Amino acid sequence: MPALNDAAALYAHAGNEEKALNHLKKIVEIAPGRADAFYNAACMHARLGQAEEAIAWLKKAIERGYRRWGQIAADPDLESIRGTEAFKQLMQMKDRAP
Repeated sequence: MPALNDAAALYAHAGNEEKALNHLKKIVEIAPGRADAFYNAACMHARLGQAEEAIAWLKKAIERGYRRWGQIAADPDLESIRGTEAFKQLMQMKDRAP
């Protein structure tokens, strides 16, 4: 699985979000508890301008324990969804997180 993660990161860095997403989706099939893979998929969807998918994947990441609230709030990959009401609602989850 590290190879899949490395490949996803390389594709993302190269600007090939579709290939990065393919690798990230394989990771979540193998290890559905990997919150970081869900988060990274959210980022790729946001970079592709796919707001609904980005929000859905981000919500799944948070539900699986992704708690890097500062990163979520500032990550440039999520810029396209940051102003949405759905994103703002997800950010409110930090106040309810354990």
